[in-house]
Amino acid sequence: METKKKAIDLVAYKEDKKIAFEIETGKNSKDQILENITKSLASGVDKVYLLATNENAYHKLKKLLSQTDFAMQSRVSIVKDRKFDPYFRSRISL
Repeated sequence: METKKKAIDLVAYKEDKKIAFEIETGKNSKDQILENITKSLASGVDKVYLLATNENAYHKLKKLLSQTDFAMQSRVSIVKDRKFDPYFRSRISL
């Protein structure tokens, strides 16, 4: 799959770790979502968080991620938007 030269939605740094955040509304196709994940991982990030803005997006991401290889699954996590702040503060690990 060829990735386009698009920017990651958000990149953060924590100590020596680089974290990518991709926001998913549920409107992207499976190929577009995989392209975003691949783009982020190819940029050298340690972890990718997919931020689902609604239940539909969350379930779409969860299903798609379950169909990917384990190497991708271990570096990619899905977070629901309403739970993001407490989740981020207490559970995000690199």
